[in-house]
Amino acid sequence: MQQHRARLTVTLTILFALAASFWICPATDLFAQQPGPRRGDRRETPGERLRRERHERQMAEMELRSVEKLGKNRPAEKPPERLLYQQINEDFRRMQEVNNQMMRAIFQATPSNPSNTIDFKHLTRSLTEINKRASRLKSNLRLPKEEAERPPHATHDILTIEQLKQSLLMLDDLVMSFIDNPTFENPGVVDLEQSAKARRDLEGIVEHSQLIKMKAEKLGKTDQPGR
Repeated sequence: MQQHRARLTVTLTILFALAASFWICPATDLFAQQPGPRRGDRRETPGERLRRERHERQMAEMELRSVEKLGKNRPAEKPPERLLYQQINEDFRRMQEVNNQMMRAIFQATPSNPSNTIDFKHLTRSLTEINKRASRLKSNLRLPKEEAERPPHATHDILTIEQLKQSLLMLDDLVMSFIDNPTFENPGVVDLEQSAKARRDLEGIVEHSQLIKMKAEKLGKTDQPGR
């Protein structure tokens, strides 16, 4: 149905363009094709010339408005397949990179951060990007849904730093489960069960990243760093 509607929209737009051209062109061509006054013919009076020029201006304005209206009503073009594939590859890669960097920052002490203090601003930025990449992958990949409805992913309260870390570990499991899905290792083989699992993992990533971000923002305002 959506494809049919898309085709119908394009068809209507084309018909409108053709109608506009047939509506405008005959009138403008009429003036273009009229022969000029020949030797011995009656020359147009100043009043007739003013009326003719005014009419030509009106037709030019009508043509301009029609073109502008056609541009506004033109349906948004879908990105070419090549650009779509590039976007999928970039989202796939960046979601994994941002997740890995985020987990290292949370769980590995460094010389510049020996106490492993959580940078909540960096954490929320990472979660925002993971959520954006996962949401777009879900839209672009269009993976099949599971036939049997399953309960939503388990969640728990995030009131302390330890609970926050546990939630991030759950998110990391979902990201790695999606990245390591056999569907992406063997693109020529269609496995509906694994494809549906990949979709479910993406849904979990979107859900968890948004929830953890909200809780982390609140926790960052109420807890002192390092607690």
